[in-house]
Amino acid sequence: MKRILLPAFFAIVFILTHVSSALATHTMGVDMTYECISPGQYRITLQVYRDCNGVAMVGSHRIDFSSVQCGVNSSITVT
Repeated sequence: MKRILLPAFFAIVFILTHVSSALATHTMGVDMTYECISPGQYRITLQVYRDCNGVAMVGSHRIDFSSVQCGVNSSITVT
Protein backbone atom coordinates (compact mmCIF):
# COMPACT_ATOMS: atom_id res chain seq x y z
CA MET A 1 0.00 0.00 0.00
CA LYS A 2 2.84 2.41 0.85
CA ARG A 3 4.47 1.80 -2.54
CA ILE A 4 1.35 3.08 -4.33
CA LEU A 5 0.81 6.15 -2.11
CA LEU A 6 4.39 7.42 -2.26
CA PRO A 7 4.52 7.94 -6.08
CA ALA A 8 1.04 9.48 -6.03
CA PHE A 9 2.13 11.86 -3.27
CA PHE A 10 5.19 12.98 -5.24
CA ALA A 11 3.09 13.43 -8.39
CA ILE A 12 0.65 15.70 -6.53
CA VAL A 13 3.50 17.72 -4.98
CA PHE A 14 5.13 18.10 -8.41
CA ILE A 15 1.90 19.34 -10.01
CA LEU A 16 1.16 21.79 -7.19
CA THR A 17 4.66 23.28 -7.18
CA HIS A 18 4.99 23.64 -10.96
CA VAL A 19 1.66 25.29 -11.78
CA SER A 20 2.44 28.97 -12.28
CA SER A 21 -1.08 30.42 -12.30
CA ALA A 22 -4.67 29.72 -13.13
CA LEU A 23 -6.88 32.33 -14.78
CA ALA A 24 -10.63 32.46 -15.22
CA THR A 25 -12.18 34.74 -17.83
CA HIS A 26 -15.93 34.51 -17.65
CA THR A 27 -19.05 36.40 -16.68
CA MET A 28 -19.19 37.00 -12.94
CA GLY A 29 -22.91 37.65 -12.61
CA VAL A 30 -26.11 38.79 -14.27
CA ASP A 31 -29.14 40.74 -13.05
CA MET A 32 -32.29 40.56 -15.15
CA THR A 33 -35.44 42.54 -14.44
CA TYR A 34 -38.62 43.12 -16.40
CA GLU A 35 -41.39 45.71 -16.30
CA CYS A 36 -44.86 45.40 -17.80
CA ILE A 37 -45.40 48.42 -20.05
CA SER A 38 -48.80 47.38 -21.43
CA PRO A 39 -50.62 44.06 -21.96
CA GLY A 40 -48.22 41.79 -23.84
CA GLN A 41 -45.38 44.38 -23.82
CA TYR A 42 -42.43 44.23 -21.42
CA ARG A 43 -39.20 46.16 -20.87
CA ILE A 44 -36.35 43.76 -20.08
CA THR A 45 -33.16 45.05 -18.45
CA LEU A 46 -30.09 42.82 -18.42
CA GLN A 47 -27.04 43.90 -16.40
CA VAL A 48 -23.94 41.75 -16.92
CA TYR A 49 -20.97 41.90 -14.53
CA ARG A 50 -17.48 40.80 -15.53
CA ASP A 51 -13.81 41.27 -14.73
CA CYS A 52 -12.52 44.20 -16.82
CA ASN A 53 -9.18 42.41 -17.21
CA GLY A 54 -10.91 39.33 -18.63
CA VAL A 55 -12.32 38.58 -22.05
CA ALA A 56 -14.18 41.21 -24.06
CA MET A 57 -17.90 41.66 -23.48
CA VAL A 58 -20.17 40.07 -26.03
CA GLY A 59 -22.50 42.40 -27.94
CA SER A 60 -25.76 40.53 -27.43
CA HIS A 61 -27.44 37.94 -25.21
CA ARG A 62 -30.22 35.51 -26.01
CA ILE A 63 -33.18 35.30 -23.63
CA ASP A 64 -35.49 32.28 -23.84
CA PHE A 65 -39.01 32.66 -22.48
CA SER A 66 -42.21 30.65 -22.30
CA SER A 67 -45.76 30.88 -21.01
CA VAL A 68 -47.82 27.75 -20.43
CA GLN A 69 -51.00 29.80 -20.05
CA CYS A 70 -50.53 31.64 -23.38
CA GLY A 71 -48.90 28.75 -25.23
CA VAL A 72 -45.76 30.77 -26.00
CA ASN A 73 -42.24 29.31 -26.25
CA SER A 74 -39.75 31.66 -27.93
CA SER A 75 -36.55 33.66 -27.56
CA ILE A 76 -35.27 37.17 -28.22
CA THR A 77 -31.80 38.66 -28.56
CA VAL A 78 -30.98 41.79 -26.56
CA THR A 79 -28.00 44.10 -27.02
